Amino acid sequence: MDNLKDYREKEQKMYIVANIFVLILLSDLFNLQNNQYEWLNVLVKILDSTLLSSSIYIFAFLADALFSSGVKMKLLYFTGHLPGETIFSELKKKNTDLRFTTGQLLAKYKEIYEGLPVDKKEKLKYENSQWYKIYNKHRNVSMIFVSNRDYLLCRDLYISTLVIIISYLISCNLINVLEFNWTSILYLVIMLIITNVTAHIKGRRFATNVLAYDLQS
Repeated sequence: MDNLKDYREKEQKMYIVANIFVLILLSDLFNLQNNQYEWLNVLVKILDSTLLSSSIYIFAFLADALFSSGVKMKLLYFTGHLPGETIFSELKKKNTDLRFTTGQLLAKYKEIYEGLPVDKKEKLKYENSQWYKIYNKHRNVSMIFVSNRDYLLCRDLYISTLVIIISYLISCNLINVLEFNWTSILYLVIMLIITNVTAHIKGRRFATNVLAYDLQS
């Protein structure tokens, strides 16, 4: 199989660069209609924006490596739970996946359901560990590999958006390279919400794909 995180060299780079480009366009750096700047000052502003783009890109890319997987998951889910921590309980309560029935699920994983702890924290750990055992058997299956990659990509795009927001605020308030405007903040917040929701959906799909494949294998 290909590298699980090869998106760092492709989609994630493109996402970061695209968002930086949008921020520059939303700023007043290239608003030349009123001839407010002389051409020399305009050139300086363009050079500043280029340096800013490079700085934000490097910071966002390095932050991805500095944040551990655990920290990323905490930032993504806050007080929520990882997909594997609740997958068995949630599917038992409500199964909307057409690839398998609740009866198949309960029959296949009878021992897992019988062994569910009463304590909430222990139950979360137990479900996740049992799910991970199943995932580990099929981790190189194409469907599971791709869904895991998509999940990690969306998670890291969310983290990158957080870093870009922080970098933007620093650029506006501390080093004054960009002029702060609410349109840019609104855009970044919308992207933050979209990447967060998408990561949650992809995470749920990934966890369910593991069980769906295991049930049919």
